[in-house]
Amino acid sequence: MKRTPKFKERSGVEILEESCQLLRDAPPRILAIYLLGTAPFLLGFLYFWADMSGSAFAQDHLAEGALAVSLLFVWKSLWQAIFASELRGQLADSPPKWSIANVAATAVIQTAIQSTSLLVIPVGAVLILPFGTVFGFYRTSMVLAGDTSAKPRILLRRALGAAGLWQGQTWVALAIASLLALLVLINLLAMFLIVPQLLKSFFGIEFAFTRNIAGIFNLTFLMVLCSLVYLCLDPLLTAMYALRVFYADSRESGRDLSVALQRARVAAGFLFCILLFGFATAVQAQTANPAVATPTLDRSIDQVLKRSEFVWRMPRPPIEEKDRGFAISWLESLSRLMDRMMQTVKEWAEWIRRWFEPLRYSPDAGGTKGAAPSTTLKWLTYAVGAVAACAVAFLLFRLLRNRKAPKPVLAGVAASVAIDLNDDSITADQMPESSWLALAQDWLAKGDRRMALRAFHLATLNYLARRELILLQRWKSNYEYEIELRRRARAMGAAIGPVFASNVGIFERGWYGYHEVDDEALTAYRSNLETLRSHAGQ
Repeated sequence: MKRTPKFKERSGVEILEESCQLLRDAPPRILAIYLLGTAPFLLGFLYFWADMSGSAFAQDHLAEGALAVSLLFVWKSLWQAIFASELRGQLADSPPKWSIANVAATAVIQTAIQSTSLLVIPVGAVLILPFGTVFGFYRTSMVLAGDTSAKPRILLRRALGAAGLWQGQTWVALAIASLLALLVLINLLAMFLIVPQLLKSFFGIEFAFTRNIAGIFNLTFLMVLCSLVYLCLDPLLTAMYALRVFYADSRESGRDLSVALQRARVAAGFLFCILLFGFATAVQAQTANPAVATPTLDRSIDQVLKRSEFVWRMPRPPIEEKDRGFAISWLESLSRLMDRMMQTVKEWAEWIRRWFEPLRYSPDAGGTKGAAPSTTLKWLTYAVGAVAACAVAFLLFRLLRNRKAPKPVLAGVAASVAIDLNDDSITADQMPESSWLALAQDWLAKGDRRMALRAFHLATLNYLARRELILLQRWKSNYEYEIELRRRARAMGAAIGPVFASNVGIFERGWYGYHEVDDEALTAYRSNLETLRSHAGQ
């Protein structure tokens, strides 16, 4: 049997460096193709997420929103496949030719393949071991979308074979990409926290972030950050798998050498022109200026090199063994020890790689061939994976079973005694409205009108939430409740926004400000509360 020549495997760092260079060399047209497919999907998904998580009427248009997000996912899969195929064509200097029929066939095939990734990739991530192959299969299938002449069955077999190649490179590259994703997430979070504060400090511009900085820490804001991280790193991963497919094909066809030779010809011609121009310039200068004697030239060079501005560039004389000192000798010994340790680690990694030798990939045959690991090692791997899966399932079961039951809603004046109104973490949904009113009367009986005002305000928020005029959230401010109430009350035809705004003013002057809470303020607040009840209904 004819053996395929051994192909030099690039490390994970090298393949990522080449991916960055590939994206830098890509024309704006190819990057615009990626944004054309990805940006509408991310915007539609974020709108759907925010609407479903914050709207009180989300149930009414759930089906329409889910259908729209699904269509945008199909749109994204098509254009990302075209983007990956264009990158592969840029590597081989042979861009794919697209027609309406090819685009339609690519849309159907990629929709069928990529839709399963929403379930298969999370399962691979939980099992850990097959994640590199699973993730690589879906990325490779996008890169191979440009081969419109191949049958879908052949395309899937080629994608599976290419995904199994060079597993060490895959895991190192994915680990580095995960670290980059974390760093990008931290930088974006810092930008959203710092930039609004700078704009407020220098230009007096107010944002929602500057009014209530704790309010941004919610799931919607987290999804926005994750979408931006995806938009930054997804093209890099696509370029990496385009390179992997290109190098896998080159093992049989030698296409990488052909492309390199063609580019070398252009570079050699350009270099020849430069050398020719330099030679002509040197000949002209030598003709115009007489030659300088060698001893005179050497003395001039020595004098220039001894100047203070050039002395620091001169190499230091070698240090004798007796002048090295204890610190330098110790560092050299430590360096040699680290070299031996790294060599040992490489030998162990090579031994493990020989056991788990990946299947060889042959694009012409449309499949894979080669020898699988030994039967004993294969079943041992399966057994370890099964034990790990059972352990994870058992831990999840214990976690769900031991989860604490939700705290019962406090009711009555007896339960309200445990409430500390000075605690800023109190929310209006911890007790029903009647209990907040009873707590307010209790503080009035004790003579503390400020505490009573806080209890009346929590009762107001609880009443409005029960009437579905506001949605209680721990991070929301009174100003946000006021805006939300004006919007929803306008749909009901009730003019209760100004009444609530008046109560908010009374509460904030007495609770956060320096105004004393007197009987007049309490009477005005309770009168406004009754007005809210009469307009909004009991």
